Amino acid sequence: MKLTCKERRCILKNPWIQIFQDEAEYPDGQKLSYTVLHYPEPSAGMVVENTRGQILLIRSWRYPINKEGWEIPAGSVEADENPASAAIREVGEETGIQVQTKGLLCRFYPSNGMSDQLVYVYAGTAESEDIPIDPAEVEEAAWFDSKTVLRMLKNGTIHCGISQLALRTWFMEKLIEK
Repeated sequence: MKLTCKERRCILKNPWIQIFQDEAEYPDGQKLSYTVLHYPEPSAGMVVENTRGQILLIRSWRYPINKEGWEIPAGSVEADENPASAAIREVGEETGIQVQTKGLLCRFYPSNGMSDQLVYVYAGTAESEDIPIDPAEVEEAAWFDSKTVLRMLKNGTIHCGISQLALRTWFMEKLIEK
């Protein structure tokens, strides 16, 4: 059943996220208190492939889960840019690699039961294989063959849900192309 927002209070606001406490109502009059995570801008990422068919991943420490893991380059779309440009920019900022976009892989809401975060993921091709990372951005970046990435997806080395869906979609597209 569809809920209608009757009242909204902002609990927290920063440049990346806002937390709202809503008082909502069902059509039958039943009331519900609902917490909503609002992202003012979408996010964009890219699955980058080199000429040898390897996939680029970055290793980052993630404070909320207190773990380090591998993921695709991704980040927030700035107010004046489109998601594809943001994905290209993020790859460059995090790895120093210049890329060409091959196309949109997927567009989705990763946690639509509590958040309006919108994510765009693109497929891309690296213009070089050297990885001059910025240590202020990521711990490490490396190229991985497809079998290794599949193993990482299965064993939880890739914790990031956005990266999980992006890479699985990339693999499905590769299967369909064959």
